[in-house]
Amino acid sequence: MEAGPANAGPAFFMGDDSDFLAESHIALAVRILHDLGAGGTAARAHAFALTHRRGANTRESSVVPTAKNESMIRRRPRDDPLRMALTLDPEDTRGRIHDLVWSGFHADADIGWMITDEYLDPDELTSEDRAWIKAETARACAAKRAAEAQWPAQTEYDRLDAVFAQLRSEKIIALHRAGNTLSDGHDDVREQWRAAGRLESGIRGCCFYHAQDLDGAVRTGRLYLAFSGGMIPEIAQREANTVVIGHRIVELLREAGFGAQWSGNINERIEADLGQWRKRGPAA
Repeated sequence: MEAGPANAGPAFFMGDDSDFLAESHIALAVRILHDLGAGGTAARAHAFALTHRRGANTRESSVVPTAKNESMIRRRPRDDPLRMALTLDPEDTRGRIHDLVWSGFHADADIGWMITDEYLDPDELTSEDRAWIKAETARACAAKRAAEAQWPAQTEYDRLDAVFAQLRSEKIIALHRAGNTLSDGHDDVREQWRAAGRLESGIRGCCFYHAQDLDGAVRTGRLYLAFSGGMIPEIAQREANTVVIGHRIVELLREAGFGAQWSGNINERIEADLGQWRKRGPAA
């Protein structure tokens, strides 16, 4: 089996009120940012813009400009009405609208500003760009609502949510769309762990996916899950617990009817084959 995306999470321990012992380089980087005052809502919003803005060049970015797309833009004749009217890349922007709409996590009314203010640079958009975004967003939302009417009562997301509910019942924090990166996800887990009472809570570990994992699931039906047994101080026991939690997640996914692959390596994530991603959007 090929190695999956890095888990970058099992080897961490949430200590007392002030300490956060991190053995992965990603978790260490998060701690450095926190110490420099880069945490909180503002940082999360900035991270979303960096990792989702068109053309962002980050390892986890869901937006990868291709030579094919760029050459298509270059080949448009100068008198092409679309080229003259729009400054945005229609194919790229349409894809991002699709991901946001079909994720099922955002209200229809929020998609437009998420594109104009976060994904694209609002200072560079023309009135034609904004009109195109509005029309394309309305079209995508209408198509999603029409599709939802034909879906079964229980969708793939509902079954995944039931798996997460079972994990929570077993003292494993399970989070949907936890931030935009693995580091964000661990921040969210840490917040819940502390709110629950830290070591006294009895929490054994965590499982989550982030927004860029969600983008991949919307497009492919495959979802990568990060996990950890990192609420135990002793390293050997922590790593052993992480293995137990990884196998339990795989077991529950398969019981829910999903394909699930994991190498057994605590530094690699679990791949869940959902078939397709279907989540009903929030009520209007």
